[in-house]
Amino acid sequence: MSKKIISVIFLVVSVIGVVVIINSVRWGKEAANSILSGAGGMDTSLYLVILERSIVSYQLLGAALLVIGGIGFIKIMKKLY
Repeated sequence: MSKKIISVIFLVVSVIGVVVIINSVRWGKEAANSILSGAGGMDTSLYLVILERSIVSYQLLGAALLVIGGIGFIKIMKKLY
């Protein structure tokens, strides 16, 4: 694979990371609501913990993708120029 294609792949991974971070609240809320509906109901404090952890997990995933993509893109661009 050429370095230009690899740089585009890293850039796409970074953009996906940003999208995941931006949508983390919505996706975390959907995940918590899915757990809530599957359980048939639960205590409010337990729901809030599940909601918070779901949001944080999406944020961490997005941050990891953003960092990996960003560092890879910067390293490839340094080698190209």
